[in-house]
Amino acid sequence: MYVLPLGGDGLFKLTLLQEDVLRLVELSEDHRRERRERLREIAWEREESERMSERLPPPPVGRKYDERIVYERDYVHEQRRNGRHR
Repeated sequence: MYVLPLGGDGLFKLTLLQEDVLRLVELSEDHRRERRERLREIAWEREESERMSERLPPPPVGRKYDERIVYERDYVHEQRRNGRHR
């Protein structure tokens, strides 16, 4: 690649060599290939998600939340010997 000044106004002309163009084409092809692969992965993940949802039982009808009640308690047992804490 060559950069040539056009004049005193700070403008430059960029000249690409054949190797530069070839490298840009290769990069573009790599990018397109990776994008196609990612789109295939996304489609596969979507299909797999749909298959998994078909295997799961449907949620219970009429219940918007879990109605189980859980009671939590903490018990502390302190033991004293000879009137002193250890």
